[in-house]
This record gives sequence, C-alpha cells and structure tokens, in this order.
Amino acid sequence: MCENQKKLLEEIRCAQFACIDIKLFLDTNPCNAAALADFNTCSCHLRKLMDRYCCEYGPLVGFGLQPAGQSWTWGQSPWPWEMC
Repeated sequence: MCENQKKLLEEIRCAQFACIDIKLFLDTNPCNAAALADFNTCSCHLRKLMDRYCCEYGPLVGFGLQPAGQSWTWGQSPWPWEMC
C-alpha cells in the first residue's frame, strides 16, 4: 500500500470519527443548529473522501455505497488487518 493511500485512509478515519462524535452530541442535543451544520459539513467531506478513495484505490465497503465499475474488485483490496 502506497503512502498516499495510507494518508487518504487516515483522513477518512478522522472524518468518520468526527461524524460519529457530532452524531452522538446530536443524539442528546437535536435542536443544536451549529452541531447540525457541522455534521452536514463533516458528512459531505467524508463522502468526498470516500468517493475519491473509491476512484483511486477501489471500494471501501461492499454493500452499495460505491459503484462496482467494470469489474468486481472488492476482494482484491487489502483487508483491514493487512494494512498495518
């Protein structure tokens, strides 16, 4: 796995963490407009990162969030435990 791929995966992990953290806050503060705006911004950023990863390196998930393209490559990517 190249350094650019590792860096992009780390960016995705950070964005996922931020989305989860804001979501948990919104679970107890559903009317907080600033948090909702932050969540929407973070979710959009995460989607862009995931789409970029999919285009450059293949799918991150195997259940319909990214198109399959011309061939089925899901099983060809390194598994999470192989990325260390």
